[in-house]
Amino acid sequence: MTPPLPATVRREPGIGGADLLIVETPGSTARIHTYGAHVVSWVPRGAADVLWLSPLADSPPGAAIRGGIPLCFPWFGPHPTGGGAAHGFARVSVWRLVEAASAAASASAPDGDLGAADGGHAADDVALTLELTEQDVDPTLATAWPHPFTARLRVVVGRRLTLSLTVTNTGDHPITVSEALHTYLAVGDVRRAEVRGLEGTVHVDAADGGARRTLPGPVAIEGETDRVYLGTTAPVHVVEPGRPTVSVAKSGSGSTVVWNPGPERAAAMRDLPDDAWTSMLCVETANALDDALRLAPGETHTMTTRISAAGEA
Repeated sequence: MTPPLPATVRREPGIGGADLLIVETPGSTARIHTYGAHVVSWVPRGAADVLWLSPLADSPPGAAIRGGIPLCFPWFGPHPTGGGAAHGFARVSVWRLVEAASAAASASAPDGDLGAADGGHAADDVALTLELTEQDVDPTLATAWPHPFTARLRVVVGRRLTLSLTVTNTGDHPITVSEALHTYLAVGDVRRAEVRGLEGTVHVDAADGGARRTLPGPVAIEGETDRVYLGTTAPVHVVEPGRPTVSVAKSGSGSTVVWNPGPERAAAMRDLPDDAWTSMLCVETANALDDALRLAPGETHTMTTRISAAGEA
């Protein structure tokens, strides 16, 4: 049964007959599709949208939405054995809304270490919780990862945007999970932006054959960039002259992914304008590659990302 919606949330038709949930709080507004449990917009009060969404993101059922915050689960990147679509089935499945309430009154799990560290949320923040189990997944997709599970995404909308992905192994055997909150951030010109906070961290460079490197300075984008930074829990900051700094803090995550398609790959993508690569930058909270999770039967894990603008981490 669909829970009642508070006055701050309204429902509109979304992708493939699923719902689009529009949240309006004093601190910000957000738009969330139940298709993919996909946040496609977060606009702090008096500011521009922090998230980037492709103008070609028509997203027919079965295709992922290009932009916003896609959920990569239960695997990140290519399927481990080549038997399933990239980044898993969560982002192309319809999730069920199970709770919509003020963040303070929400019965859902807290936002990992981040929620405890900052004393919780403002009284007028709104929390939505969406759920996906193996029974909600198209059987043709589930065959690539045939394990019982419960995944819950808790989205808290306020002067910051917080997403917590909680995964429980409900089966009788251990499972391996890799995951990411694949956040597309809007930038003025990615060639003028830099990502700070990953200096000195080992990364796997997928754009250069999987080479492992450590760089001393901030991340600069000059072309195709596809890096998984391993063993890092640090917050990162996207800094660009003339624009508010966007900070991405996290907990329950060992990896940070930085991705931009660059001009040549962008030109080959159906749902991305050729020149759009300069206006977006992905900074992803993840558990990928070496940081993939091993969950015992009954074990639960929560990964949280918290996004804030103008340097308010």
